[in-house]
Amino acid sequence: MRLHIVSRVLLVICIVIAVGASVALIVLRLIGGQLLAVQSNSMHPVFAAGDALIVLPAHHIQPGEIVSYHNPTGNNIVVSHRATATDESLGTITTKGDAQKQSSAVAIQTSSVVGRAVGVIPGLGRIMNVVRKPIVVVTLVYIPMGLLLAREIEKVHQHFARSSYRLANHQ
Repeated sequence: MRLHIVSRVLLVICIVIAVGASVALIVLRLIGGQLLAVQSNSMHPVFAAGDALIVLPAHHIQPGEIVSYHNPTGNNIVVSHRATATDESLGTITTKGDAQKQSSAVAIQTSSVVGRAVGVIPGLGRIMNVVRKPIVVVTLVYIPMGLLLAREIEKVHQHFARSSYRLANHQ
């Protein structure tokens, strides 16, 4: 009996966490924000590989702020580095990772800016990277959904298979 209560409490806690996280992600998307998984240690110790960044839209970036932008090399990668200088006349922002040498500064176009990093969630990026894998999605989403659906179909079948629901045999 006690184990049953503990399992119910844990289930409720998991559901509350899942619903809360879902609502937070929906709100973040509605205001134009993104949650990005950090892939390298170029900004260590501010954030490290495996962390997640909360990124909100930004119209003006100031030196010292952490900016997320599409990599100029064009491989569909978003980079998050500290802005070291801005040039509004050229429409560029110079960025550099905190853990990188000075010679690694990069000038980017303001049009490639995704937004400004406003928060870090340690470790969440690792979970995001795992959950994005197709086998994990199949294992955690599609298989359980299929099992639940099969169980419900079986319940409906058993319910209507009772004699009270059978058509009378009119002979």
